[in-house]
Amino acid sequence: METIKRYQVEITLQAKFHYFEILEYFYEHMSYDSAAKKADELYDITTSLETLPERGQIELTLQHLQKEHRYLLYQSTSRSTIKIIYFLDKEGEVAYVTDFFPTEMDEKKIKARNS
Repeated sequence: METIKRYQVEITLQAKFHYFEILEYFYEHMSYDSAAKKADELYDITTSLETLPERGQIELTLQHLQKEHRYLLYQSTSRSTIKIIYFLDKEGEVAYVTDFFPTEMDEKKIKARNS
């Protein structure tokens, strides 16, 4: 039986900042229960990178950084999606989450937020 390789998930300081911005939005615009549920779901998707972290799609706007950034999508509402952007340190077995990016924002801002 083959063991599944587990990665450590590290959320960068800047990504934590954006994560808390999103939580603030949830709690200001939704009921407490709905916001708490969405906060848990977003966190759970992020920590799910421990196993099968390569399942995310390549983030083309960050190819210039040559770290093979990837992203997972979280559908927070019917009209709002959040990209969980990360890259892998395969040698150290760490998934570094660098951003929580609301897709309704201008895609050009991804570069500035992840340089």
